[in-house]
Order: sequence, then C-alpha cells, then structure tokens
Amino acid sequence: MLKDIELRFFDLDDWAGCCNQGITRFRSDRLHEVNFNNYEKNCLKGYGNREQWLPVFGNVLALYSGMYIGSACAQVVEDSFLPEYIEISFDRFLQICETVIDKEGWKNVGVHLSGGLDSSLIIGVLAELGVKFALVGLQSNRYEFRTERYVQEILAKSSADVHLIDETDYLPCGELDRVPSHLFPDVLSLNLNQDRAMAEACRNLGVKTLLGGGGGDVLLGGRWLGSNNGTSIRPQTFTDHFSQTYAYRPEGVDFCSFFQHPDIINAIYSLRKGQDGDERKLWARHYFQSILPRVLVDYSYRADFWGRDIEGLSVNFERCFDLVKEAFKKTGDTFFDPKSFKRIYERYGFRCDQHYHQILEARISAALWLNSGNN
Repeated sequence: MLKDIELRFFDLDDWAGCCNQGITRFRSDRLHEVNFNNYEKNCLKGYGNREQWLPVFGNVLALYSGMYIGSACAQVVEDSFLPEYIEISFDRFLQICETVIDKEGWKNVGVHLSGGLDSSLIIGVLAELGVKFALVGLQSNRYEFRTERYVQEILAKSSADVHLIDETDYLPCGELDRVPSHLFPDVLSLNLNQDRAMAEACRNLGVKTLLGGGGGDVLLGGRWLGSNNGTSIRPQTFTDHFSQTYAYRPEGVDFCSFFQHPDIINAIYSLRKGQDGDERKLWARHYFQSILPRVLVDYSYRADFWGRDIEGLSVNFERCFDLVKEAFKKTGDTFFDPKSFKRIYERYGFRCDQHYHQILEARISAALWLNSGNN
C-alpha cells in the first residue's frame, strides 16, 4: 500500500502502440523525476510481485494487462482467478482443450517448441485433436540443453512446418540497438532479439497464433491442496507483455499461453486436486504419457540458463557498458556510475548470483530505455 501520495496511472496497453515521438516526449518531460533506484527494487522483486512495485516516474504507476486500481486509489492490484473443481477425465480434458481452441478462434496455429514438458504437452494435445500446427523454437548447442535439443528433434517430426533458430545468433543482450522506443524501462527488452527472430519465423510460416507454455510451472508443478482453499491464479502473468507488444504484434502474430484460459486452468486444477507441490511434474509425465515423447515420461531434468545468460552478457558487454556510460552522461545519476557498474560486472558477471545479475539487468535495461529508438 502506498500512502500519502497522489498517484496517476498509465495503462501500458493503451500506450504501447503510440508513436516514437510521443514516447520520446514522455521520456524527456519526466526524466527529471525518474527514480531509477525504485526501478532496480522492482526488478529485484520480480514480475510475480508487481503489486509491490514502487513508482518510477514521480507519482506515475504503470498498469499492465490484468491489473486494476485498488479501491483506495493508492495501489495497483493484480486480478486473480479462483479455479473451480469440475468432473474431469483424460477424454474430458481433450474435449475442453478442443472447445477452447474453437472458442478463442485460434487459426494458423504455431507452438513455441522449447523442448520442455509444457510445450511438449501442448503439441501432444494438438496432435491428438488433429489440429494442424507449425513449430517454432530456439535451439541451443550448449551441453546443458542436450535434453531439450533431443526432444525438439523428436517433436519436429510431428509437423511439416518447422523452424528451429540457432540460439547462438540471438543471445541475451544482443541487438540492443534494434529495440524500439518504449514507454517504461523493462528487463524483458534485453531478450527482444530472440522474440523478434521467433516472430519473423512465424510470419514466414504463416502462423497467426503462437502458443507458449508460460504458466505451466504454476499449473503442473504448483501446490493444489483442495477445492476451497483460496488457491488463486494470475493467468495474465503467463505471457510476456513486452515481447507480445514489440516483437509479435508488429508481425501480425498473437503470442499467448495455452495455459492461461480459465477452462484449461479449471481442468488441470481438477486433475491435481489435493496434490502438494510437484516441481518435477511427475504426475503430469505419468498422466499424459500417451501423448508425450517417451523421454519426458521416463526422465525429468532441470533447465539451466546460467551459462547462456552469462555468455550473452559477456559477448555483449561492451555495448551494454557504452549504454550505461551514455545514460550517466545524459542524467548524471549515480545509478549509472560506470565505475560501479563495471565493478559489479567484474565481480559477479561470471557467477550464478541472481541478485547481482538482476542489478546488472536493471541498469542495462534502464540505460537502454533512455537510448532506445535513436536508430
């Protein structure tokens, strides 16, 4: 709760498509009141705690999809969905999925082929229902992604339209000069090159709806301890708003999570009623084994993105450092002090330390926001 402060609210969905000139004017007019330290604190809290975010632009708070202004007009609130128990079976689950596909009007469907359980389940459902789909994904040659790569190769045979992109060409923090002007700073801007490559692949394949597995960890691995225990879900957080706005929509593609529809949430909730947390999603591997690659049924594994993230920051460090120096020159704010930034990078940039990597990402993305759209 934010007290003793008069707040103004900006709906980012309304502003997302505004012209470069309008964003530049907003950025220029409010630069003197930007609190970059609050932005860093918000990054450390993460997207799962957006209700706790602090104002970055004086008395301006951002409203993202699924958020609304609290009754006291002194806070933003995440809308929550309270799932309901329904009679469920495997066949009934497939019927619900088929109804959702028809109801949502998903046409020219593609699936984000990550090689993980969540996207593999989506592919299995579509194949079982006889829905034609394309597959688009990033493929890494790193050792720690050998299992995902193997699953991708198996599932690639299930579609005639497949586009696997070499992730080496689209590491995090790459192509930052191509990031368009955006109203608010956002750490997701540091990965926009990957989503842009995916969106372009979708366009070339004629994909109009790209289904992702966002939220799968929550639904398939979270705790579901009964039908009336107050368990609530925030499906609006299952899809990254930044990539949707600045990568997919410009290519005419609707990117959304397959798992964000209320009917699918209710179905999985009912399948899992009474279950405790299942981080390895063993129940799902067993229950859906008839539509999953055998390797995902017999084995589980943990995704490890540290090597990729560290490599991306290392390869693109000079450009990131230049952005920070430009931001310091433009603002004089010690938040962008180049010596401090470089010291943090040299000490923690090659370590698996989430806290300090989030600090680095906050400062790079804030500097990118200040300089975005210049090209």
